[in-house]
Amino acid sequence: MRASLDDLTIRTPTLEDAQRTLDLMVRCDVSEYGESDSDLEDLLHDWSQIALSRDAWLAFTPAGDLVGYGAVVPWGPGFRYDFYVDPSGEGEDLGRAILARCEERGLALVEEREETAEVMARTYVAHVNQRNQEIVRQADFRFVKYHFQMQVQMDSLPPEPRWPEGIVVRTVVPDQDDREIHELIESAFYRPGRTPLTFEQWKAAMLRTDIFEAGLWFLVVGGGEIVGACLCFEYPGLGWVRQLGVAEAWRRQGLGTALLLHAFSEFKRRGLETVGLVVDSDNPKASILYQEVGMRQIRQYDEYEKPIVRP
Repeated sequence: MRASLDDLTIRTPTLEDAQRTLDLMVRCDVSEYGESDSDLEDLLHDWSQIALSRDAWLAFTPAGDLVGYGAVVPWGPGFRYDFYVDPSGEGEDLGRAILARCEERGLALVEEREETAEVMARTYVAHVNQRNQEIVRQADFRFVKYHFQMQVQMDSLPPEPRWPEGIVVRTVVPDQDDREIHELIESAFYRPGRTPLTFEQWKAAMLRTDIFEAGLWFLVVGGGEIVGACLCFEYPGLGWVRQLGVAEAWRRQGLGTALLLHAFSEFKRRGLETVGLVVDSDNPKASILYQEVGMRQIRQYDEYEKPIVRP
C-alpha cells in the first residue's frame, strides 16, 4: 500500500465510507495493541457532530486503497484531532499532512466563533506508536497526561457488593436525574487545570440516543441525594464503564468498589464477560481501586494539546 504523498487522492468522506474508515482504524488498533479499540457507532456519532464535507478527509492510493483518515471533532470547549495512517506503509509524510489539515480546519472553526477565549486542540496517540508520537511533537503539541485502558475478564460472577447502611441503589430516571448526575460527576472529576464540561456538553456525550440505556446507569442515593454514580454502556461483546463518581462526603466507605461490582454483575448477567474503562494518570487512587476489583492495564494512550492561535 506504499505510495508517495503526491500519488494519493485526498477527499472528504460520505456516510458510505464509514465501514472502510472503520476498517482502517481497526488495522491501526491491531498493529498497536493486537486487537481493535474502535467501534462503528462511535465513528458515526463523531461524524454526526461535524460537517463531513469540511471537517474530515480520506486518503487513497492509486489502486483505491484507503490509507489515511483525519477529522476535527468537537471536544468539550475545544476540538479533538483524529488522524490514522495505514500501518503497512511508512506514513510519516501522510500523517503530517493529515494533522496539518486538522490544524488548518481547527483554526477556521475558531475564527468563526465570536468569543476570544483560548481554544485548545487535543489529540490522543497510542503510547507504542512512535511514528505518530513524533508527528505530534514536531507539530508543537505538548504532552499532557497518560490514559490507561483497563479490563477485567470475568470467568465467574463477581463478589456481592457491600453497601453502607442508609443508601438506596437504583437506575437512572432520564430527565429527572440528569443535572444532579452531571453536578456529581463534575465535582468528582475535578482536577487543577481541568476544564469542566457544561451540562449541554456532558449530555451530548453521555446521553447519546444510539448507545444510552437507562438500565446501565447505576445510582446510589443517600440522604435524599445522589451520592454515587456508575454510568455504563454496552458494546458488542464488551461492557464499558464510562464514568464513576462518588460525592466527597461519602468516600472511603467502599461505594466505588460496590458500584463497580454491581455493574460487573449486570454485565455478566447479560453474557458480557469483559468490562473495560479508561483512567487518567492524574488519578492514581482510581487506578488502585480498579486493580483491587481485578482490572488490569491493557493499553496506554498519550494526550497532547496545543492552543489554536488566531493570526
